[in-house]
Amino acid sequence: MQEINELVSLADGRPVTTSRQMAKRFRKRHDNILQLYQKRVLGRHSEEFIALNFQVVDYVDAKGESRPELLMTKNGFIAMATKLRGAEDWQERFIAAFDALAEQVERMAFTLWNRRLALETRDASSAAKASIGSRLMLDRKKDLPAIKAERAYLAAEMQPGLPLH
Repeated sequence: MQEINELVSLADGRPVTTSRQMAKRFRKRHDNILQLYQKRVLGRHSEEFIALNFQVVDYVDAKGESRPELLMTKNGFIAMATKLRGAEDWQERFIAAFDALAEQVERMAFTLWNRRLALETRDASSAAKASIGSRLMLDRKKDLPAIKAERAYLAAEMQPGLPLH
């Protein structure tokens, strides 16, 4: 499981990897990976494919200087990796890591939606009880702050914005 986090991470809720990670695992120089992108991806794939699957971002190197790197989705990674020879083992490991992270995100979202549905059911039940009588209205007033707090928490958790490392 730890390898997944070393190979892929989330950016704007989507699993991505970086050109630096690709260079490290495929034992290539990072500038060669960037050249591969420039020479064999740009102009050979549609603008839409490139826009959906690649993003050039900056990172700060060990010297404190800003340098470019690529963020790649699974499809972007595959487009790059298939242009490298002799790297099949790492290609398979990256693809497995993308799939595993996507599955984790899907499971998390499913769990949060189930919790949200249970909360809404509890809220509706509490509201129905409150309409029956004043004693139950007091129970509703007691339940309401916890329901509102949990609703806010779940709403925030359902839209993760995990930073790239």
